[in-house]
Amino acid sequence: MVKNKGEIIMSENKAKSPLMSVLTNSAFWLALVINILSGMSRSMVKQPVTLLGSDLGLAASALGFITSAYTVCALMIRTPFGKAIDNSRKPALILFCSNIFMAAVFAGFGICSSIPLFIILRLLHGFCFGMANMSMAVVLSKNVDKRALGSAFGLYTLLPKLTNAATNKVTLYLKEAAGVQYCAYVGAAIAVLCGLLCLMIKFNAGENLNASKNRKGGLGGAIYTKALPICIIFALLQVPSLASNEFVVLFGKSVNMTSTAATYLANNGIFMGIGALAFGYMLDKLDIRGGRYLTLAVIAIAAAASAMIGLSLNPSVWLVSGCMCGIGAGGANLIRSLSLRESSSSVTALAVGTFAAVQDLTSICCSTVIGLIVDMVGYQKAFLVLTIAPVIGFVLTILFFDKFIAIMSKSKEEADA
Repeated sequence: MVKNKGEIIMSENKAKSPLMSVLTNSAFWLALVINILSGMSRSMVKQPVTLLGSDLGLAASALGFITSAYTVCALMIRTPFGKAIDNSRKPALILFCSNIFMAAVFAGFGICSSIPLFIILRLLHGFCFGMANMSMAVVLSKNVDKRALGSAFGLYTLLPKLTNAATNKVTLYLKEAAGVQYCAYVGAAIAVLCGLLCLMIKFNAGENLNASKNRKGGLGGAIYTKALPICIIFALLQVPSLASNEFVVLFGKSVNMTSTAATYLANNGIFMGIGALAFGYMLDKLDIRGGRYLTLAVIAIAAAASAMIGLSLNPSVWLVSGCMCGIGAGGANLIRSLSLRESSSSVTALAVGTFAAVQDLTSICCSTVIGLIVDMVGYQKAFLVLTIAPVIGFVLTILFFDKFIAIMSKSKEEADA
């Protein structure tokens, strides 16, 4: 029996490994390039904006408060932005507009000369970050084979991490050579380029034709409530990494281990990318049960990393802990990948936005709660106390993981029916 052309193509797709399906997907590479450029655009204004606020006369406490408000704005825009993409017949146009909006805000920093205008721009900057930080993750979720989401998110995390060091050096050079205003204008120009590239993104045919099914996502359609149970595990798993990002440098300074703490964070970033790719690739090879075991392994690694830095001041132990903490944080992506794989395509962007919003909330809460714990028991004991968070996540995974996934799978079946 001779196979027709369609059967041959389907056979080739099934034979292709998840990783190869990602590497041969043009949408993946376009999204990756945009993500890297967008990161460069945002890095061009990140530190210069802080310096601008100081030059305008804002105290450190005021800058800290404004930064918190910036994070709240990023949180507020996540799921509405995701819902807009899910419900639009031209999602690429929405991505284009979000980048043009970001370019306008960045250009505004270049002409900013008053505190009121600075505060307004900083809040708008929060909205920009909230949209840009999740936009290409949405593109991957909608354009990559669901069997390959783990590998796609792994590469999406790893490759920018490897280019991040070079990007930061370029940004620092430009800031020192030309000043804050020049950095703002360069950042705006790169944002415009990202917007133009977004117009080249082709979403899967019919992906948004049934968007009307996504009118009851929960709380007035603001969040994807079906994903909230699994988001609890996702949030608990990331506590050690968030604590490290906020307090390891201060911890190291307090015990005369500043260089060790810097190395810890460097290793954390590198191995976050490695962990995301390794666990993402393994996830693509496994079913739900296998995903559950991988989640348990990731949580155990994150818990051990937090306990190690809380138990020892040995630089070698910190070296290992930094690598493990990064692997745990990167491995958290597998929970998001698995959740998206088990969710209906009609709520893809809303689901991505919900996970990002939960991550924002976790970060905000961690900054406050961990600071209080440090004040009460000190840095070393604080990291031991924080081990409780992933341990709770470990228990929840054992008891409820299958039920949490089943909630989303049922919703997928109903939406696709």
